[in-house]
Parts: sequence; C-alpha cells; structure tokens
Amino acid sequence: MRLVQAVASIVAPVAVALLAGPVRAGGWEPVAPMPAPKSNTLAVNYNGHIYMVGGSPWVNGNDQDGTVYKLSNGSWSTVFPLEGMGPVVGQGGGVDANNHIVVFGGITSPGGDISPGRSYEPVEGPIEWIADAPITNPPLNFGTAVDDQKRIYRLGGGCDDCFLNYGTCSRYDGTTDSWEALAYLPYTRSSMASAFDGQGHIWGFGGYTSFGLPRIHDTIRYTIATNTWQTMGSLFVPIETSDARAVLGADGKVYLIGGLAGAYTGVPTGNTWVLDPNVPDPVLVPGPSLAIPRYDFGAALGDDGYIYVMGGVTSSGATASVERLYTGACPDIGAQSPSQTVEIGQDVVLTAEVSGASPISYEWRRDDVALVDGPTGHGSTISGSATPNLEIANFAAPDAGTYVLTVANACGSAFGADIVLDVANPADLNQDGVVDGADLGMLLGLWGSGDPAADLDGDGTVGGADLGLLLGAWG
Repeated sequence: MRLVQAVASIVAPVAVALLAGPVRAGGWEPVAPMPAPKSNTLAVNYNGHIYMVGGSPWVNGNDQDGTVYKLSNGSWSTVFPLEGMGPVVGQGGGVDANNHIVVFGGITSPGGDISPGRSYEPVEGPIEWIADAPITNPPLNFGTAVDDQKRIYRLGGGCDDCFLNYGTCSRYDGTTDSWEALAYLPYTRSSMASAFDGQGHIWGFGGYTSFGLPRIHDTIRYTIATNTWQTMGSLFVPIETSDARAVLGADGKVYLIGGLAGAYTGVPTGNTWVLDPNVPDPVLVPGPSLAIPRYDFGAALGDDGYIYVMGGVTSSGATASVERLYTGACPDIGAQSPSQTVEIGQDVVLTAEVSGASPISYEWRRDDVALVDGPTGHGSTISGSATPNLEIANFAAPDAGTYVLTVANACGSAFGADIVLDVANPADLNQDGVVDGADLGMLLGLWGSGDPAADLDGDGTVGGADLGLLLGAWG
C-alpha cells in the first residue's frame, strides 16, 4: 500500500510567533484576589511565578514586616517579607542578571526617609544591600523597566502634584552592583508608565509635568545603544494619563494599562492601549478595558502569556482584585495538504503547518463531524485526530469527504482550508485500471459482507446497490 502525504515534512507547533491571525477571543478576565489589598508596589515574574513585593498596606502597620505575595497555579500565598527594609512604599526594581529580585527607592514612614536598596529572594527574604542610586534620583514615582541584559532602569520621578519632579535617569547593573547615569528625559516628569520593547528601546507614556498638574499624554522613547531620548511627535496617549503601567506582552507588543485619566481631575481608568514597536510608524490602538479601573497597581507578564494586573487603587480605595489578559500569539494555519484522489486501501496523511502560542488544541472534522482515533467501523483506522497530522490507514470509500482542521489557544481559533478526498473509481476493485469481470467476481465473492473494499455505496453491506454501481462503471 502506498503512503499519500502531500506535505513531506511534519511541522511541530511553533511556541511563540508574531502573527496577524484571528481577532483575540477574550479580554481581561478575573483571577483569584490577593490575600489583602496592595498598592504602590513592585510586581515581577521570578522563576515562573508572579510576586507582589512590598507596597502598602504593610502587615502590621509601620513596622518591618512588608508582605510579599506569590501567585502560583492560580492561587496566592504569602512568602518571606521584606524584613528590615521599611516600610518601603512606592519602590521599584526588577529581576537582575544574578536572578535576584532587586528592590530600591520608595520611602519609609513615618519619617519619609529614602529606603536603601536590597536584593531579595522569596525563601530567604532580603539577601544583601545593593549600591545606592545617585542622590539625584527621586525616591518615588519614577518609571522603571528591565532590558534584555537584565539591567534595571529608574526614570524621572518626584512628588507628582508639586513643583519637584525630575528628569534624572539611571540604570542598575547587578553584575557589577553599580548604577550608571543616563541621558536626562526630554521633559521632566513623574509617574510615567515605562517598558522595554524587546527592540532596543525603553518607552515612556504620560505622567505629571515638572511642576505637577496637568497630566500629560505625550510619548517618549529611549534608544539603549545610543543613550538618547526622543519625543515621538504626534504619537500621543489619547487622554492625559499618569500612574499607569506598561508591560511588554508575549506577542511583542507594548500594553499601556489603566492609570489616572484626565489633565487635572484624575479618575481611575480601565483603558488599555496597545503599541506594536515592530512597525516603522507605531501607533497606540485601543485594547480591551480592565473590568475594574485602577491606578498604582502591580503588573507583570507571566510565563503563560498573560499580563497580570494586581491590586492598586480604585474609586473605592485599595483593592486586592486581580485581572489578566492573554497576549500570546493567536493560532494560525499555514501550508497544508491539498485535495486529492485516493485509492481504496491506501494510507493517507493530511498535514498542516501550525503556529501560535502553546498550548494549542487541534480538531479534525470530516463533513463537519469531529473525528476520533481508532477503527472507523468500515475498515479504515483514524489516528492523529487531535494533532496537526491526521492519518487514515486503509482508506475506504466512506472516508471520502471534506476535511477541515480547527486549531485554538487562549487567544482564539483558526480554521484550515477545505481538503477534499475523493475515491479513485471505487468500482475498480482490483485497481487494474478497468472495471470488468475480475471486479465483478470480487464483488460477488464478498456479497452480503460489510467489506469496505466492495461496499461502494458505504451502507455497510455489499449488495444490489453496489452491483448496480459496478455495472454502471463497466469498462
């Protein structure tokens, strides 16, 4: 028996690809809330888990036990606190090149002193002091981002609605435990949202002006290679916004989320704007809105492709609520097997090249009926019905039809093109190229059986209807 396979190489699913595939299936969805409300905090993805580090409120008020929450497998737990560090409110940081969570900035209360920076590990707690940032860096309301070399940025900052906001920028390198002064912001500002874009740039969105209100809506970009900032012209956030968060999604796009919206009277917003830094002229386009408008929250990308938004301040005060948005690549189907004519008894393999963020589910259907692995009941056997590669062993006449592959992940679903399988002259039972007495003899020899080789009409029994079909194809 011959093996019919139109696509020679079987292509495994691509883990993450940047696609212009189907529209995303959903928006922000609720996740289990944290053990208690948190705001003015640092959120990181550390070793595959999401952590909310410090912030307010602290577990016993103004003492040394800053809570740290861990999200793992959909549930929250409390891990080692920021013991001996605070209270640290309004801090920043990230995961450095030593694979330590680094916490810096913020103020302690009630004195309002600047908190020293520490590296932190969830099992051991604060590990060691890190170098002090330049004294010109404000302790609060700075933008923060982490580049692809795990260097952590501290951008602008100040007291927001006052006359003491700054344009100072610096960068922490964990490999040398040192800070490097960077070019100043084009405009002095505080509480801007910032994120690394995966393309060698740090983006900054909105914030407060050098003297406080009004909030601003302009966008700036830092080029790491040249240590230069540039204003992005007419690329504005559609509404003046501060205290938002920006996160690089799994799809390579930057998501600007939430914040306080309005030039003078800020209100919590659920706006989400999406920027694709991979195109020559990026723009901010609207994305799905948060279910609960908020600002001063934690936000981080999980290994599962979801951006998690946690806590923050709503119109009703601090919240423990958590939402997530899937940003993995949507599924897409590329090259696949063509329609073809198949001889009875052949083995057929239908393949498709599938890309998109894992996990991806697969479903093959024939004439809009889902296929399952195993014997078909008419002599053939199906395998691979839940994979990109469908095999039909010992192809029979009832296997003819229109085959379609559907793929899906958390982003949405995609459908392959119709693949039509026709039977090569089913009345030519011995496949010698002509319908004659030899074929008639074979059919009569199988009379009354359910053998698919001679069941030309697929009704489960070799009988008069099959004889009529054979005689109609005689010669």
